[in-house]
Amino acid sequence: MSTVTITEEPLGLENLLAIVDGARVELTDGVRSAIAASRAVVDRALANSDAVYGLTTQVGHGKDTRLSEEQIRDEQMYLVMSNNGGLGQPLPDAVVRAAMAVRLNGIARWFGCLSCRRRRTGRHAERGRVSDRSRDFIGRSGRHPDDGGNS
Repeated sequence: MSTVTITEEPLGLENLLAIVDGARVELTDGVRSAIAASRAVVDRALANSDAVYGLTTQVGHGKDTRLSEEQIRDEQMYLVMSNNGGLGQPLPDAVVRAAMAVRLNGIARWFGCLSCRRRRTGRHAERGRVSDRSRDFIGRSGRHPDDGGNS
């Protein structure tokens, strides 16, 4: 089985098709480091009780409403669920693998872009474990994130 390594560069069609066909997916150390650095920005904002749009405040018209520590997790879940597109019949494995690979490459490119450092704040930062979990789901035929985490 081949391996495709996700980097800060665009994912080429050949690599995307290899992933669709079952190639194993890995992340470079640079991508992992950039994601970890972005997460550190979020952790500092939370530790300092900084006002960060969509992280420690509501969004839209509620942008000036600060969230308590207890409300932050619920608000983050609400934001994810309110953008959920998981309705209808399950998609074929190949389509899911392709979509997840493109999303994972987008995460790698976003956080790996040295000229985009100012974008590495607040709602855009995510834990490395989310990237690892996405990578792991790509590697499991018939096992999509809607399985309730029963991996």
